[in-house]
Amino acid sequence: VVGLVALSEHPEAFGKVFNLGGGEEISIRELAEHVIRLTGSKSDLEFIPYDVAYEAGFEDMERRVPNTDRARHLVGFNPAAGIDDIIQSVIDDQQAYQDGPKVTGVWWEYLAIFSATATVCVVLTPWAMRLAFRRNLLDHPGGHKSHDTAVPYLGGVPIVATFSLMVAFISLLWPPNSGLGELLVVLAAAVFLALVGLVDDVRQVSPLWRIVAEVAAAIAIWSAGTGVIVTSSEPVNMGLTVLWFVGITNAFNLLDNMDGLAAGIAVIASLTVFAIATTNGQFLVAGL
Repeated sequence: VVGLVALSEHPEAFGKVFNLGGGEEISIRELAEHVIRLTGSKSDLEFIPYDVAYEAGFEDMERRVPNTDRARHLVGFNPAAGIDDIIQSVIDDQQAYQDGPKVTGVWWEYLAIFSATATVCVVLTPWAMRLAFRRNLLDHPGGHKSHDTAVPYLGGVPIVATFSLMVAFISLLWPPNSGLGELLVVLAAAVFLALVGLVDDVRQVSPLWRIVAEVAAAIAIWSAGTGVIVTSSEPVNMGLTVLWFVGITNAFNLLDNMDGLAAGIAVIASLTVFAIATTNGQFLVAGL
């Protein structure tokens, strides 16, 4: 990774081919023997003829020895770990994942997550309503508002709090192999916009500052590597990320003028994401 970053930032590396890797030559058999030795496995090596392992007409090079001289001369690249160190790090990572609790995708796990979330939300909602009445945090009738009596704010606080707590809890209990940092950035951006919405309900935030907050959240998400990537131009990808993020956020805001409409759309979208995630084996995403 260090070598890739160094080459990507060096102006003389543009348009050239570089090899990055260890300087030691190792065969597939030797690699398998290293894995067996480091894992303490009792597995036997099975040798498969070339014409059985590959389809007819396929040809592969018999030796791969990366020459890293060009990368070493240009950016000072030197391998930081040997083959045993790399294999051992993979073994340790997989062992930690196998030993820890994790979502396997059975139906009762999703039911447990949903039940726990719903229970916490049901407990917190009456408390939020009482707090809103006590602090006079009420949406009073008037102007373009069609309701006849004062409606308490803070109804979204239990939902946001419950979702945030469950995301953090599940992420720590069943940490994903990768992407935990990106997940927390997305969660932080969502909580930030929820707070902006709450302040807007209570004190009225101008549309300009709401857009600024949404753009800032979108840029943070793009910077974390979870934005739109459909072109080779980073500015274009960032612009598309901002457009999508701000557009979806305000689309839901505009839908929130009829009881149940925004919530209904959110349920449909959530069920769609759940179905796709379970099909692809993305159990953490499905649980969320």
